[in-house]
Amino acid sequence: MKFAIITQVSHVFQKGNYFAYAPYVREMNVWSKYVGEFIIVAPLLRASSTAIDIPYNQENIKFSQIDSINLLGFKSIFNAILKIPKISWQIFKAMWKADHIHLRCPGNIGLLGCLIQVLFPNKPK
Repeated sequence: MKFAIITQVSHVFQKGNYFAYAPYVREMNVWSKYVGEFIIVAPLLRASSTAIDIPYNQENIKFSQIDSINLLGFKSIFNAILKIPKISWQIFKAMWKADHIHLRCPGNIGLLGCLIQVLFPNKPK
């Protein structure tokens, strides 16, 4: 089964593994026992992992990098408006390929995922 994860949790790719915030990854690792592939749509940082980051247990990961967005000021709102079409398209493609959709809410990316998932009424979420 292909399991699409739509999240705003920032990830780091290091030593052949994807790292992210430990409590979030622990929860996703529970799901990894039941799925064959993760399709992760999330921001990817160009940095080293920190002490709070751990890697996924899932070895079959297809990562779709998106830009991080926020709505904390006029400039960031304007930038978000410019980035939303591309992010939405990447979310749509991941949902199209997936057998199961997992939306990580609350968050801006989760909200976009909630809006796009209505186009896939027969896919479990």
